[in-house]
Amino acid sequence: MKQKTGRKLLSFLLTLAMVLGLMPGMSLTAYAATAYASGQVYVQNLKNGDIINSNVTINKNTTTCGLEIRDEDGTTVLQSYAASQKVSNAQPGYVTIVTQQKSGSGSTVIIKKYTPVDVTDVSLNQPTLNLLVDGEKATLTTSVAPDNATFKDVTWSSTDSSIARVDNNGVVTPVSSGTAKITAASWDGLKSASCDVTVKESTYTITIPSTLTVSGSGWNATDGISATGELASSKKLIVTASSDDEYALVSGENKVGYKLVTASTDTEATTSWIFDTLSNTTSTKPMGIIVEDYTGKPAGTYTDTVTFTASVEDARQLHSLTLTGPYSGATLVMEYYEGDTWNDMVAKYPTYIKVYSGHAAFYTDGFIYDGNGNWANATDPIDPNKTYEVQ
Repeated sequence: MKQKTGRKLLSFLLTLAMVLGLMPGMSLTAYAATAYASGQVYVQNLKNGDIINSNVTINKNTTTCGLEIRDEDGTTVLQSYAASQKVSNAQPGYVTIVTQQKSGSGSTVIIKKYTPVDVTDVSLNQPTLNLLVDGEKATLTTSVAPDNATFKDVTWSSTDSSIARVDNNGVVTPVSSGTAKITAASWDGLKSASCDVTVKESTYTITIPSTLTVSGSGWNATDGISATGELASSKKLIVTASSDDEYALVSGENKVGYKLVTASTDTEATTSWIFDTLSNTTSTKPMGIIVEDYTGKPAGTYTDTVTFTASVEDARQLHSLTLTGPYSGATLVMEYYEGDTWNDMVAKYPTYIKVYSGHAAFYTDGFIYDGNGNWANATDPIDPNKTYEVQ
């Protein structure tokens, strides 16, 4: 296996993430000689190879370190494991690492129980959320009681991440239309609070004149194109016109050309109208008709059929970025919109884009750097002006 900086760094942070997962709320302090660390951990089903802290691995075959679990006073040994004995089904409970004592040629980690302050309630700032697909994200915040609870961290989850996903900071991202429940649970799962999330597509209603009447050559005013509805912040409504007779009024073999415009002074035709935002209040885009001089044309009824088509499009600029793993050789041509974060790419390309310790990583190769020697943070928007690379 190649041992390069990027690969080793990834391995280290993966290990660190697993250690912290075993020790919610732990705060480590390094000491010399016989006392290596202090802090609070939760012991449950310890087994051979479990890591208590950065210095001590329980009964790892390469060490002679044993384990004692003592009562809250630290005097009575509740369970004891020799260095060569497999640790399993250790008595569950909160414990404090006290010391590592020398015992002949070996040593023993002694930990004792203590009485924690349990979480009695978890609440959220919002019981419901109504979001739009590709629209603004929402942030849920928690209140954990009591204030002096030992572990106040919460675990976030979604009943359906394909509809609404949530990160470790309570940021909710709408993904597709539907309903989902976002839950914040106390670290032990005994207390929780939920938010019902409804995600829907952008909606709109457009109104156009059913008949455009021409009263003469030159400028002819109309009522314009009107729209109401609700658009996601990243979306825009585009109304496009098309003519059956290539923008000519026709009577038999006779034709009179015309063009759709937005003002009487326009010299260029308009075939599309863009609504950047919508609301319940009607928004109107101007539209008129400039008809060419039809002097000398025979009398008759001149008509054309114009079809207006409305569609919701992404208002952001689409970019692409090619990432290649230096070890695996895996390559991804990643498409992203302006404002997308690396967390968004995890959802879009889960096989290739990962997040470890808050930083973006690629496949099995290593972390993603921004071209200036800085890690790409998972919550950072992807910058099209930066040269990202995998190390």
